Amino acid sequence: MPSRPESGATVFSETLTVEPPMLETLHGLLAQVWEANPQVGMLDRMAFDTALIELVGNMVRHSPAGGPFNCRATVRILPDRLIGEFEDTTPPVIGVEIEREMPEEDMESGRGFALMQSLGHLEHQPGESGNLWIFERKLEG
Repeated sequence: MPSRPESGATVFSETLTVEPPMLETLHGLLAQVWEANPQVGMLDRMAFDTALIELVGNMVRHSPAGGPFNCRATVRILPDRLIGEFEDTTPPVIGVEIEREMPEEDMESGRGFALMQSLGHLEHQPGESGNLWIFERKLEG
């Protein structure tokens, strides 16, 4: 259910179990977001969806937890930007290099962070009890 704790913001939040089926749950959350916010253009929706799904896919594949774990997903819709936050309780990931160049075409991995950075701004904040991943996209229109 959306709430409006910040001036002009609509916030959607849900706890997800991070494992492959949770991508369906994320798709459902994003469908709620777009249904409640028809003013967000299609290009912004697609870029935001792509970045968040890529981010969660990386969380599933590269988790230091070694198995399923819970994560709080929050999406904020502001008049000028979209923000997606994922806060997990896995061991903190230290030394993540978010700023990356897109790898060569023949490389099979390493595109995730570069793709997300091309669609907006990605930030990682390790903490004592887990990790906070934040993706922000400024609205086109």
